[in-house]
Amino acid sequence: MDNQGYAVAGSFRKYFESNSMKRPFTIDPLTGYPVDHTLLMVSVFAPTCAEAEAYANAFMVMGPDKTKAFLNNHRNLGVYMISSNYKGEWITFMNDDLKEKMEFVKEPI
Repeated sequence: MDNQGYAVAGSFRKYFESNSMKRPFTIDPLTGYPVDHTLLMVSVFAPTCAEAEAYANAFMVMGPDKTKAFLNNHRNLGVYMISSNYKGEWITFMNDDLKEKMEFVKEPI
């Protein structure tokens, strides 16, 4: 991850539950209302810290599906997201660009 900016955005402890799903308190600037998706946290690696911060906050508004579609055309970003489902379980996503840069270490059995 040399020479890259990194930022995290998320609801963390600031969320509400609706129909058994955790929903963030992120406000959509287009509507002025809370977003209608279940993205709880996003980490972004980008060329600069300013870009990483801007993308992280934009992705919190866009949600997981629109973010994944956006990433198809923006391969210079590494993104990790955590969402929740209707069972309250966490759903994680890491894009291929970040996977390629990560070194996974397996613990001995």
